[in-house]
Amino acid sequence: MKRKWQINLFLFLFVLAFTNVAKAGVLEDFQSELTGLVDNAKQSVVKVQPAPFEKIDGFGSGIIITPDGYILTNAHVVGKALHREVIAYDQKHFIAFIVGKDAGTDIALLKIEADNLPYAVLANSESVKVGDLAIAIGMPLDFQWSVTLGIVSGLHRDTVFLNRLEDFIQTDAAFNPGNSGGPLFNIKGEVIGINSAVFLGAQNIGFAIPADMIQEIFIELIMNGRVARGFLGVTVQPLDDRLAKAFNFQWDGNIGVLVSDLIENQAAQKAGIKIGDIILRVNDVDIKTVRQLAKVIGSYKPNSEINIDIVREGQSLTIEATLLEKEEELEDNSEEEK
Repeated sequence: MKRKWQINLFLFLFVLAFTNVAKAGVLEDFQSELTGLVDNAKQSVVKVQPAPFEKIDGFGSGIIITPDGYILTNAHVVGKALHREVIAYDQKHFIAFIVGKDAGTDIALLKIEADNLPYAVLANSESVKVGDLAIAIGMPLDFQWSVTLGIVSGLHRDTVFLNRLEDFIQTDAAFNPGNSGGPLFNIKGEVIGINSAVFLGAQNIGFAIPADMIQEIFIELIMNGRVARGFLGVTVQPLDDRLAKAFNFQWDGNIGVLVSDLIENQAAQKAGIKIGDIILRVNDVDIKTVRQLAKVIGSYKPNSEINIDIVREGQSLTIEATLLEKEEELEDNSEEEK
């Protein structure tokens, strides 16, 4: 009996030791893959700083996305500058000109004169899942080409209230000042987002602009230098039971936002929308939040004709409106004006 017990113990310890060795091997393989990925990815990351001849502050990170020198960063890293100095991973310095920027999403496109550059590929961010590994590379506090590792903590975050149009990827990979404009990579070395902001007062709550949104903006910035979006010209606010009752609306607690102000000579006023109207739908899309209205309206181009379902003094109406354009200089990133 004692001998059988000893044999069983030996087998248990052997299996345990073998399992631990196997686990260690798996971790070593993962670590080797990760360091190789980071070594490759870092080569397409750049530092973005003021050009020597322009006295406009602001520095951050960027990512080369074509071998001929197109670079993505944040619009707030560029500011009102016409040029930026870019430092590549091999420490070569370039003067980049600003191809265009989009204040609505905080994306800017730069161009340097170079060929055969290492570049990163934009991923299909629709395939990103909560729990995926996420790797941020950038220049936090000027610690150059720093790498942090985390996971995707959330998707489709649209209540950060930083940009007019938001659909952020949330991650716990650490961001600090200087990470702005840098890439968020997946485990394949593809860019799933551009790091844009952190949640002040919290730890490891960072937000990145998703790659799918960037793809569309990139094309428009190359073609036009800016992104033209439809603008309705209303200020709206969320509904609650008190407001719904005051405006004679049978609210289901879900759909509808209240028009609280109008901008003169803009699409809403010209179409006949009034203060106190409750917007329910735009082209059959239910409007549940203030942010959603901004996103839906911003998905249309200027001069697009849309149907807006509203309730006015208890009566349902459909109003046809032709969207105008919100000029770039009027962009103030307010979450209220749509």
